[in-house]
Amino acid sequence: MKRNTKLTIIGSALACGAALSTTVHGGGIELYEIATPDVGLASAGYAARAQDASTVFKNPAGMSLLPGSQFQGGLQLTYGSVSFSPDSSTSSFLGSDSGGNAVGALPAGGLFFTHQLSDRFAVGFGTFSYFGLATSYDDNWVGRYYIQEGALLGMSLMPAVSFKATDWLSVGAGLNAMYGY
Repeated sequence: MKRNTKLTIIGSALACGAALSTTVHGGGIELYEIATPDVGLASAGYAARAQDASTVFKNPAGMSLLPGSQFQGGLQLTYGSVSFSPDSSTSSFLGSDSGGNAVGALPAGGLFFTHQLSDRFAVGFGTFSYFGLATSYDDNWVGRYYIQEGALLGMSLMPAVSFKATDWLSVGAGLNAMYGY
């Protein structure tokens, strides 16, 4: 009887947690386009494809499906337009403004390499940045006493290995060592 009671309590807690959870918007500075063909595909099938060397990051197991050695590099320029919209509840000072475009142009890029060691083993390495944001508001924007400039940038170095266990099963692992500024 005690076991059923414990299972009921655990089940109820899980159901309440799932039903009462709220949406988290924590990916606001994630750039899932890392200068790879995923940009043109809108990252559809991101974790399932193994079509190029960038699979080091997305799906390390897929490296066992890539023949020989492959190198991939890419650069892209992204542009963000962000401004503050003061309203009637905003403290306003004479000459203050919305801050202008706080983001502007941001570069992005990545380098990836995979190498097939044998029919079953492959290794790879990638260096890329998939999150970050830098903002700079005009000198007399309305929030100038709170923030004027800010930056959060990340760069990843990722070694990975893949093993083809059978014709239909490959496993892989990678270590995403990240430097953040």
